[in-house]
Amino acid sequence: MIAMLAGMLGLGTVINALSGGSALFHPPVLSALVMATNMTIGMSLWMRFRRHSWRSIAEMSAAMYFLFIILFVPFWTGLLSGHLVMIGGHILMLPAMVAAMLLRRDECTGSHYPPICLCAVCRHAQIRSAHHECGAGRLGSASFRD
Repeated sequence: MIAMLAGMLGLGTVINALSGGSALFHPPVLSALVMATNMTIGMSLWMRFRRHSWRSIAEMSAAMYFLFIILFVPFWTGLLSGHLVMIGGHILMLPAMVAAMLLRRDECTGSHYPPICLCAVCRHAQIRSAHHECGAGRLGSASFRD
């Protein structure tokens, strides 16, 4: 959520500055797409930093756009105002993102970094699966981080 907010505020500020606050981005459909894109960029960067797969990033990104696009149909037919499209898209985005997370539960609940151990003898840090023998001739097993 923080990465999405940072993307939305940071990139939104840049876009506003570059466009001079122009009304170019004020039509509801374009505004919703720009905001979803800004949030997706922030979220995608954070997910990649956390070593999520490109596929899970694409699925989460699709979840962020999907409901906005669905809400465009009632907007175009006059059943929803642009304001309701923005509010509804943001509210419905959360359960869509939870659904995307449930598809990749293993990526969303586990550590994204390899476990690291310290050798009990020489205090050399290594990835747990790596074989390390210190000068004492035995593998240390003191846990550094799980």
